[in-house]
Order: sequence, then structure tokens, then C-alpha cells
Amino acid sequence: MYHYFANEKNYDILTRLIIQLPRVTNGGVFLTITSTFFHQIVLFYRPFETKLNAVLAQHNLHRAQWATLYYLEKNDSMTLVELADLQGVEKPTVSRTVAKLIASGLLTTIETQDKRQKRLILTPSGQALYQAVRIPIDEFETAVMAGVSEDKQLEMIELLQSLREKI
Repeated sequence: MYHYFANEKNYDILTRLIIQLPRVTNGGVFLTITSTFFHQIVLFYRPFETKLNAVLAQHNLHRAQWATLYYLEKNDSMTLVELADLQGVEKPTVSRTVAKLIASGLLTTIETQDKRQKRLILTPSGQALYQAVRIPIDEFETAVMAGVSEDKQLEMIELLQSLREKI
């Protein structure tokens, strides 16, 4: 879990990432790479979400509503349970978001063979809003990822997916 970095280049990179470094008596430094990794995720996520919410606010949406529109656009139709599972939240949380989106005319339900379940779909208004919001979000995300190769992006996607499966 702890790594000793005698390599000065690695040390310099990590000292820019970590505020306080524990010192050891021989003059070396022990760093917890895992904690640094997760700390960087938190440091990235908060400003990312703040800017994302600013884009969404221009369309009278917030992140939870956008996530619901996103998943329904990608999956055609879903149940509340499926949406909750994908977002890692409880069903009542998704239910409140979905109720607001239905009231706004962005979603509707369709009957299934199982009368206890209803599937959610985007309405034409929901599809149009998704497409309209997708444009500035794509611009924002592209700017954030400028200079990051597609291979590196795919590697990061795979890493984050595998980590999420462990939670």
C-alpha cells in the first residue's frame, strides 16, 4: 500500500498532488498512492459537477434530472429500479426526480406485461431537450478532455468501471 519513491521525477509529480507528505527518518518519503488517487477524483468531481450544473441550469435542469434523461436516451426505456441501480441511489430518490420530469412533460410511462412495473421513456419534448443540452455538455466535456488521447480516455473508463464494481 505504501510506496517509497527514490526517483526524484516521481517524487516531484506526487508532491504537486499531495498537500502534506509524511517524512521518514532516512530522508525518503512514503506516499499512499491509493489515497492520492481517490483524493484527486474528489478534487476533480466537485468543480466538474459545479460547471456541469451551471450548463444544466440554463435549461432548468439539475444533475439528477440530466442523469435520468441521459440513461433513458441511451437505453430507450427503463424502470425506476433500473435507474436507481445505475445511479447508485435509492428508488425514492429517483421517484422524486422522475415525478418532476413527468410533470414537466419530458418523460412518460408505458405499460408492460407485468402490471406492477411501468417503464419510463422520453417524450418528444424530452428527446428534444436532451439533444439541445447535449451540445453545450459535449463542448464542456471536450474542453476538459483536450489533450487526453482516446486510448487514455478508454483506459480511464475501464479503470473507473472496474473500481465501481468493487464498491
